[in-house]
Amino acid sequence: MLTARQVSVHQTTRDQVLRYLNLNAIPQDSYSINPGNGQDYHVYTAFTYSFSVKHTENTVAGGSRTGNHFSRTGYTQYFSQCVQYANDAAKEKNAFLGKVINNAIQYFVDNATYVIWKSEKFSYSYDCSTCGGRGEVTCSSCGGSGKKRCSSCGGAGYNTRYVTRTDSSGYSHTDYVRETCSGCAGSGRTTCWSCSGSGYTQCHRCSGHGFFTEYCQVFTEAAPSTAHCADETGLHQDILLRFLRGKRNNFFCNHFQPTLVSHSWDAGGTYTLRFTSDVAVVETKISLKGGRSYYEVGANTIGSMIYPPLFDHYFSRDIQQYNSSTSFLSSWVPFLSLSRTRRFYHRMKESPFWSALFEAYSQAGDGDKKFKIEQIRNKAQSQSGGYIGQPFSEDAAKGVFHLMSRASPHTTRFVWWASYLVLFVAEILFGFVLFSSISAETFRQPSPGHPFWWVDGSWSKIFYGLMLFYIFSIGCLSPIASLLNILVTRIRQFGVHKMHRPKVLNRKHVRVIALLTFGFYVLSAVLYSYGAGHGYGRFVGHLSNTLGIPKIAHALGRFAATVALPFAIKEIGLLGSVTRPLAEKLLGHAIRGTNLSLGLLKSC
Repeated sequence: MLTARQVSVHQTTRDQVLRYLNLNAIPQDSYSINPGNGQDYHVYTAFTYSFSVKHTENTVAGGSRTGNHFSRTGYTQYFSQCVQYANDAAKEKNAFLGKVINNAIQYFVDNATYVIWKSEKFSYSYDCSTCGGRGEVTCSSCGGSGKKRCSSCGGAGYNTRYVTRTDSSGYSHTDYVRETCSGCAGSGRTTCWSCSGSGYTQCHRCSGHGFFTEYCQVFTEAAPSTAHCADETGLHQDILLRFLRGKRNNFFCNHFQPTLVSHSWDAGGTYTLRFTSDVAVVETKISLKGGRSYYEVGANTIGSMIYPPLFDHYFSRDIQQYNSSTSFLSSWVPFLSLSRTRRFYHRMKESPFWSALFEAYSQAGDGDKKFKIEQIRNKAQSQSGGYIGQPFSEDAAKGVFHLMSRASPHTTRFVWWASYLVLFVAEILFGFVLFSSISAETFRQPSPGHPFWWVDGSWSKIFYGLMLFYIFSIGCLSPIASLLNILVTRIRQFGVHKMHRPKVLNRKHVRVIALLTFGFYVLSAVLYSYGAGHGYGRFVGHLSNTLGIPKIAHALGRFAATVALPFAIKEIGLLGSVTRPLAEKLLGHAIRGTNLSLGLLKSC
């Protein structure tokens, strides 16, 4: 016969089990929950403070030499005195323990480490070993001389200039003229920029201070520890103590209301406070229809402590049936495999448990297999409230991943390869038919100023043909393959609830389509200017009208002409004398190409 307190414990445990069974729509006639044995006893808790001496050290470059500043010997002696006092600290320990005893429950809940005594900071200084206390070292660039070889004349003191003169007969000849170097005024040596001519630079180790200061502080620390034990034999005592071992002290206080009964010093210099708590432990028998019976153990107001694998009994058969249905034949026959997978999905989605796991698969997005299985397993644990075995939760996660990978995949990989193969062959045939109908004379040899001046007339047709093939491979083949992948994947997801379908247009598809399509437009705009006046340029101009390229490229060209090119012209003034001619030449090609592009696009 259970007491009133034990009946309350059984009711708390029963409500917790029923909450997760009802959450997952488990029929009430498939189980029964009845009270078992119960017992009241005590749990004892030892809350111990251990005292230890610690110190902190901090070394800085330079530092203050005032206050508790000692020599090396005085520093060592003062440190020993502080440690000796910190080991005793009787006055501070008694004051701290008085506060703990008066507020024992609050200190037990906080379970924090306290510093009960701390010395003042004390320090000593020592010279830097790199600079010997000077704060500066010999300059590594000039070796301490303060001068370096002139970079303009190489140390010669003069520069040679070639001057071409024409005599009265009309013949020209070259003379070598020596001019005094303006960088070193003919001396061949310049002031070292690293040390500004002093021959010394600041010591990098001590930052120019020449010494280091080490600060130290000694303190006494009180660190707590908690241990639960039982001085009497009780019902499922080992289960209760094992359950409490991983719980925080505030959890223990909320459910067991401990009372301080004694406190004293121990032999090892520690101080222990002893608490006692009243405990009511009750067995709750859960009988499953057509299965075995489990015992759940509850104590006070915490409810369950064992979490028997109830969900293994109700849902393991679904996974077993699905695994047995995926035979070798069905795995290699797509339509047979998909039909069986759809049947299992529609039957299992009616269960809130499986529906939650399907939703976890969808929320995992385009993560890899390991990540998805982990997310599904975590969802199985939370959906069941822990009433599920670890092996079965792993099997359930793998089964859901396998089922949903067929019924509702986030991508269809074979479509990528099939699309690339078909479109690749189609482009080869398209290019062959197109360029076999165009004569080579249509592509005349570019002028010497053209960027492709090295392409003669006989090769220009092949050259522009390859460029066109490359552009359409980037701009059309990859986006079409992506769109086909999205279409096929969405067809494969037909019939799956929208909450269980992962997003098809994920980040990977968006990046591929956006980047490759942008590259298609950019290369097309570039080749407009390179192929202006050729058959290729006119052909692409008319063909691209249907793709909307002219308007987009025209906007890009206008932006380049009004913003980018003036900015580039301004920046050329900052370039050196060597790179300025090359930059001006490249900028001239860019300006001409932009103007040709704008003119051609307007005509298209």
